[in-house]
Amino acid sequence: MCFFFQGTLKSIMAACIVLTFFGCNPPEDENVKKEMYYHKKEFEVKLQQYLDNKIKTLKIPGVSLYIDIPGQLPVSISAGVSDKDAGTRLRPLDRFRIASVTKTFTAAAVLLSAEKGLLSLDDSVEKWLPGSVPNAKKITVRHLLQHTSGISDYYQGEKGIKKQVSSNPLKVWTPGELIEIGASMSPLSDPGQRWAYSNTGYVMLGLIIEKAWGTSYKNVIHSNLLEPLGLNDTYVPSDKVIPGSHAHGYADLSGDGVLEDVTDLEPSVIWSAGGMISNTKDLVCWAKALYGGNVLNEKSMKEMYSFTDTGYENIQYGFGVYKYPQEGIVGHDGDFMGFSSQMLYDINSKLAIAVLTNRLPPHATDIVIEVLQLLSQQ
Repeated sequence: MCFFFQGTLKSIMAACIVLTFFGCNPPEDENVKKEMYYHKKEFEVKLQQYLDNKIKTLKIPGVSLYIDIPGQLPVSISAGVSDKDAGTRLRPLDRFRIASVTKTFTAAAVLLSAEKGLLSLDDSVEKWLPGSVPNAKKITVRHLLQHTSGISDYYQGEKGIKKQVSSNPLKVWTPGELIEIGASMSPLSDPGQRWAYSNTGYVMLGLIIEKAWGTSYKNVIHSNLLEPLGLNDTYVPSDKVIPGSHAHGYADLSGDGVLEDVTDLEPSVIWSAGGMISNTKDLVCWAKALYGGNVLNEKSMKEMYSFTDTGYENIQYGFGVYKYPQEGIVGHDGDFMGFSSQMLYDINSKLAIAVLTNRLPPHATDIVIEVLQLLSQQ
């Protein structure tokens, strides 16, 4: 969950920052280009100073950030290290585990399935995964997308596997095992009654996607979302390895203040609910494409923005997307085993920002808030 200070984005709007959509060309006038370049460099210096100080005060090994501001050159910057032991400096486009930001891809795949007539959002869970959970006949695909199914979370719940994962992160899990654990707990509510975050529901959606398309979840995501958009640093992993230049993840598992390297993780434990890998540039491109209407048709966009109250003040949730208190601000965060992520998009101004860190806690959302405050001062 992520929370924005009430004044943060309002101050940006008051500052009259004019934003553009991804793919727009910068001005052709050379004088304007030079002015933009120097303005960008000035902001990058301030931002670098901020990030350098932030990793020290929060004791974060590293942080990567990408901002796309309309009418300006994009800003890609990082601070700290990707590997504490080796002392390897973190590069701006290094890859991270993105945790629950994965849900934005899963939800989009489900909505694409509906567009192609492969399923209906009002299909029951019983139709696709018969007997998998209590109330399967009453729970719909729509409920799973919106976290209103009432199904308990297999990870955080009363019988959740969080401690097991911390002690044995390389254990391989099947989606069926994860769903069975969630189903073994008492339902949180009747279907549609109230909002309750459930990774179980999004693992179920992964299986439904596979049945609807007749191929693997990974194939659906790569062929229909990643490849068409050229998101070459984003993928659904098949094993514990993060290939290429990437950040190591760190967490204080024992509570003694010592950070342990938790990079190697069996992704099946979070799969379609949070198993994907990406970098900040790809996430900004994804945010602009998804929320800008270049991935889904108009009907699907309306469905995606079917928001319900979460119980947190002025925070709502649609289909794999949060709506924040400020008008037009949407996105998703993710926290899991040494990694924290935040992807944010302003529907009105078209600003997009992504922040990834390789320690949990603290949360990437905290950095996003302060970066936007810095931006509003420009």
